[in-house]
Amino acid sequence: MLRPGVPGANGVARPGDTLILGLVEQYREALRLPQVQDRPDEFRRWLTEAREKAEGLETTLRPSGRRDVDRAAAEAAFQAAGAVCTHCHARYRDVPRRR
Repeated sequence: MLRPGVPGANGVARPGDTLILGLVEQYREALRLPQVQDRPDEFRRWLTEAREKAEGLETTLRPSGRRDVDRAAAEAAFQAAGAVCTHCHARYRDVPRRR
């Protein structure tokens, strides 16, 4: 994984490298929270899937042995990650909470 200040595949860490890594780490840490453990199985599955899609996006944006990112693959990975977010948010975030 790329870390801030550590060169990427072409010798230079790009700003997006740490941004995507940060997203992956946020998902990992969120999955450890007691509040998340108390949520429905479906929520935890989607959060896990979101982490996996973010990891896929990170991998796509950090191709090994090449200087150029495969833009089509990066777009597909981005769309896949976003679809999980949209689906989960529609069910758990963007609805009024029942009391």
